[in-house]
Amino acid sequence: MSKWINAKDELPALDVPVWCVTESNCLMIGGRVYDDDAEGWLWANTYGSFWHNGKAWDGDFQIDDDYGVKFWQYLPQPPTKEEGND
Repeated sequence: MSKWINAKDELPALDVPVWCVTESNCLMIGGRVYDDDAEGWLWANTYGSFWHNGKAWDGDFQIDDDYGVKFWQYLPQPPTKEEGND
């Protein structure tokens, strides 16, 4: 199990989905993404389903610079076929 990491101390790599706790204590699945319009990286909140292939992710998400992420941690790995994932 991952531990919560203070966003002031360390940030996840770009385009990696993570659990996030915001300043308003909301739990969201989000990540840091690069936004050409904002000329830099921002947090993105995912909505609905998304997929993760180990390197990139895609799905419904909203980019915003006001999420105020305080803590984050990596998502657990999905079950393997041996664990019953057919």
